Amino acid sequence: MKTKHFTLVLLLFATVKCFAQDIAVQSPSNVTKIYLDLNKAIYEAEAGSTIYLPAGVLALNDTMKIHKKLSIIGVGHRPDTEGGNTTIGGNIQFYAGADGSSLMGCYVTGNVNLANDEGAVSNFLLKYCNVNSL
Repeated sequence: MKTKHFTLVLLLFATVKCFAQDIAVQSPSNVTKIYLDLNKAIYEAEAGSTIYLPAGVLALNDTMKIHKKLSIIGVGHRPDTEGGNTTIGGNIQFYAGADGSSLMGCYVTGNVNLANDEGAVSNFLLKYCNVNSL
């Protein structure tokens, strides 16, 4: 009986892991870390990192403010994209210090903000995205 419960629990954990959305963050020194939460991935990424997003819906806290250069790359923004699209739920806010950042291949349900009281972001690349407003 204990073996059946153990097997059932093991199978449940394996199933949950299969459906988890892995976010890969590659640092400028080519070290890759895997995350399940977009907010944590952005917060812990080094300046100059590239964040690779999977297909699916990823929630972003409206309190997340990006003050470092990051490249965020999704799998595409079209709903008919084979394998699904990358949807970011919420606003993305790039502020002072995020010069040279990019956002590519994402459907953003909110807005992309590129300035605040500290100043505007320069050399920002927005490509292959569908956003509410910029």
